[in-house]
Amino acid sequence: MTPDGDPLTAEDGVVSVTFHIVPGAAHRFSGVTVNGNSDVPAAFIEKRLRSLDGRLYSPEQIDRSFREMIETGLFRNVQITPEAVGNDSIRLNVTVEEAKAKEFGIGLGFATYDGLVLNLNYTDRNLFRSGRPLTFVAEVTQRGFGGEIVYSDPWFLDSDYRLRLRLYALNKKLKGYSKNEIGFQPSLSRKIGDCFEVS
Repeated sequence: MTPDGDPLTAEDGVVSVTFHIVPGAAHRFSGVTVNGNSDVPAAFIEKRLRSLDGRLYSPEQIDRSFREMIETGLFRNVQITPEAVGNDSIRLNVTVEEAKAKEFGIGLGFATYDGLVLNLNYTDRNLFRSGRPLTFVAEVTQRGFGGEIVYSDPWFLDSDYRLRLRLYALNKKLKGYSKNEIGFQPSLSRKIGDCFEVS
């Protein structure tokens, strides 16, 4: 890019400048290097960026991949740095700082209707080092108990489809009747653009 302007043509101190731009070669994504991971396999991170291979370089695509990885909860920080590697190719250097994958919580309380309430929850965001989360929630009260186990796979078979499997149960004594539920709820969903999701 070269600018071209003549101060002698200035009007009221303003000089018109013409920029001559010669477009260069279009760069394409090619390859991923992963650093900083320990519990999350490098292959998991590489697969999240595999869809970019061969595409024209786009900062928006990098931002989208960054948000996708942060939303997993597996990482405290993710840095994606593009690097030119010749042959008009861009390699993505990914440096991650992993977050704690497992959480356990317990709660004790009292409600006027349910009486004493005990809550238990457990989350493993990196089940069997797969990068997929499993969540267990249980609640016990003086009127009964309930709980659920949820497994999620945001990239079912490494595709854009999200699989969610929910197993739940409820046994509760209410005023005048009792309520018993047990069920299994599978769902498959996919995002359409940035604003819609069909399942």
